[in-house]
Amino acid sequence: MGAALLGALALAAAACTGSGSSGGSNGEDGEGTRASVETPDIRVRDVRGLGKILVNAHGRPLYVNNVDTAGRIRCAGACSVTWRPFEISAESVPSKLPGINGTFSVVERPDGTRQLALTGRPLYAYVEDKEPGRAAGNWVTVSFSGSSFTWRVVTATGALPPHPTESPSPTTNSEQASS
Repeated sequence: MGAALLGALALAAAACTGSGSSGGSNGEDGEGTRASVETPDIRVRDVRGLGKILVNAHGRPLYVNNVDTAGRIRCAGACSVTWRPFEISAESVPSKLPGINGTFSVVERPDGTRQLALTGRPLYAYVEDKEPGRAAGNWVTVSFSGSSFTWRVVTATGALPPHPTESPSPTTNSEQASS
């Protein structure tokens, strides 16, 4: 079933290809730098302890936070260095993909770039997720520019991922963005 779902996602993404490169990024490439994309390369991956979650083309989890909305993105500046926006062109966005609950859309970031959102929630990749399937950012709480962000992976069903119960939630030091 997993291979069939991945094949269906690839077909859906290919059918939605926009013309030309968007100049955006779907997180980071294997070297940790931004990579140009034409279509959102989102996959579903079964991760032990989290279930089926959304990942980018490199198998790294996608996250949402408790502060951003489609109408107001607050993760900018230093926040977006650690939590990389899934940037995309508006022409490349399918409204639905098989196996993923929710509707995709594009939101405009404060710098004018466009970011992929699922059911109005902007999607991000965490820079500390160095290998596929590792979700080091799940339930991380950190402060930027006076806002306290709690991050969680995006599940394919839209359900809240499990909160770690065996150890305290990972928390990073407060960081203040210089806007």
